[in-house]
Amino acid sequence: MHYAPIASPDGELGEIFSEYWSDICERASLTQDVFAAYMLPSDFHHGFILLTHLRSHIIDQGVGLRHVCDWAVFADAFSTEDFAEMFEYKLKRVGLWKFAQAVSLASELLFGMPHKSWMGDDYATAAALAEDILRTGNFGAKEDGASLVKNMIAMDYKPGEKKKRVIARAFASANAVVRRHWSATEKCPIVYPFGWVYFSIRFLIKRALGKHKIDVVKSYKRSKERADLYDKLKIFEPED
Repeated sequence: MHYAPIASPDGELGEIFSEYWSDICERASLTQDVFAAYMLPSDFHHGFILLTHLRSHIIDQGVGLRHVCDWAVFADAFSTEDFAEMFEYKLKRVGLWKFAQAVSLASELLFGMPHKSWMGDDYATAAALAEDILRTGNFGAKEDGASLVKNMIAMDYKPGEKKKRVIARAFASANAVVRRHWSATEKCPIVYPFGWVYFSIRFLIKRALGKHKIDVVKSYKRSKERADLYDKLKIFEPED
């Protein structure tokens, strides 16, 4: 259905991702279990799939417990030397090494995953990430304002790019809301202002009726905290 996994970025990094994915079929091995025979990706491709899937979830939908557990079990299966040899250079090249370290340290804090030297010692960022994981995904699905926070961060935050100013963030989030409900606006942008007015009035009416118990200011502050955290992860910022 796709030429490459949907978690792949655009531009030069996307070309490197395509290079990494290019031999996934050739390096896969036929595996038989009690249910069926299937092609199992190589260790590198298996880990890269897990990590890029985590990355795609963290900014928008939020990371679920299963995602973190999958990564922790996989990463713990290798010695420090084997893991570093397999992943360090390639992940640094696409700006995902710090993310891999942070997710692994967060797994250590959350589940007691054994520490390995390749994980580093940035426990401050790992603790912030662990808290973010517990407040999003399947943990924070029912939290008041969770969807608003996700909209604010997901529509504003693009790894490796300079963050927008407050007004630009507001318009980006407003446009995202309109697009989600009125998909035709992508082909007819002139409709956006009508959507701003309509959905703003609808939100105020629902809040007045007690259907929306959301603190917009608090949600904005939380979205900024999340953006600051993701900046520390240096996602898609290649290392030398």
